[in-house]
Amino acid sequence: KILFVLACILLLSSLVVWVSQFHVIVFLFLIASSVAVSNSLHTREAHGFIDQDTNYQRLWVADVNDKETRHTIRYLNTDYRGSQGAQFLDGTDDLVLEYTKFYRLAQHFKPHAQKALAVGGGVYAVPRDFLKRVPDGTIDVVEIDPGVTAIAEKYFNLTTDSRMHIYHQDGRTFINTHKKKYDVIFMDAFKEYHSIPYHLTT
Repeated sequence: KILFVLACILLLSSLVVWVSQFHVIVFLFLIASSVAVSNSLHTREAHGFIDQDTNYQRLWVADVNDKETRHTIRYLNTDYRGSQGAQFLDGTDDLVLEYTKFYRLAQHFKPHAQKALAVGGGVYAVPRDFLKRVPDGTIDVVEIDPGVTAIAEKYFNLTTDSRMHIYHQDGRTFINTHKKKYDVIFMDAFKEYHSIPYHLTT
């Protein structure tokens, strides 16, 4: 939007210098451009596409009809190459992204795990799946970006759960400052599709 407005200003400035009597036309063109941008955003939102900035990143929410599963899926993206989270929109209560299903192996290696920590929230699919599978379990979720949590609440049905505690801070800072012990820790923080934040890899 910023680039579009700057382009309009440059164009209008050129027209004003070129022909001063175009002041009124230039003013009307600027208003029309602003209305067009606003309408475009509303149209995309109406078709299931959300484009939102947070203090940390740009977030896209998009609804897609998946050809393989034949389900309608809502994705959260911070990178055009992959998804940070996803959820079925037709009531199917399962994990969408294949890699997230491997977190269920925790119950194989630690069958009686009750207390869990998740570093990285996304759409909170992994924490909610853990609580669904462990009725007496609790989980702390550390998500650095409050904007991601707000998106999860607004578009991915994240609700308040007394068994889930959300902390908005850096994952490594949390681990270094909290002395609480966990049965299992899920690492699910990605800077982009193939990149874990450097300070969380050591």
